[in-house]
This record gives sequence, C-alpha cells and structure tokens, in this order.
Amino acid sequence: MDISNLIKEAKPLYFKRKRQRRMIKNISVGVASCLLLGVFMMQMPTRTIANQDFYTYLYDDEVYNQDFYLLTEAETLLPMDEYELMERS
Repeated sequence: MDISNLIKEAKPLYFKRKRQRRMIKNISVGVASCLLLGVFMMQMPTRTIANQDFYTYLYDDEVYNQDFYLLTEAETLLPMDEYELMERS
C-alpha cells in the first residue's frame, strides 16, 4: 500500500521532469544548429569590387582582360574580326 502511494505521488513529478528534459534537449539542438548555420554563412566567400575598380573595368579593356585572364587578339592564334570574334574561313 505504501509503494502504490509513493508511485502516485512520484508519477506527476516524473513526467514533469521528463517534459523539461525533452524541452531542454530540443532547445539546445535548435541553438546549436543556428550557431553552426551562422558560422557557415559568415565563411561564404564574397567578392566585392570597389567603385573605382568597377569604373576602371567599364572603360579600360586591358585592365579587365588582365584581371580576368581573358584572351586578347594578340594572345590567340586564331583570326579575329573587329568585334574580337573568330572569323570564319
């Protein structure tokens, strides 16, 4: 009889603690995943071009070609037309 009374008293406390542990576990998993996602998002490479460089690329083809390793007419062995496209033979 004593054991059944003890179980009746302990049962609500047991389930309350079980719910609390589950809630703490879910919150910790959520916080950890947000932190990991934040760390990976901060490490993504971003390419920024300063305004001066942007305008240089617009008006100076040689700087653009050097920076982006584009082929120019002098560097190719193929015949090129005035639009720097390959001529058809």
